Amino acid sequence: MLRSGIKQGVDAIKGILKRWVGDLRSSTVLELEATPNSPS
Repeated sequence: MLRSGIKQGVDAIKGILKRWVGDLRSSTVLELEATPNSPS
């Protein structure tokens, strides 16, 4: 019982992290495309 609850929580956290990383990646790409002359 407890173990399945923990597994659901972990799966939910993984889903949130995946979405967050995807948003972060796409926003970083947009920023890079918007500022091509930025010093790297």
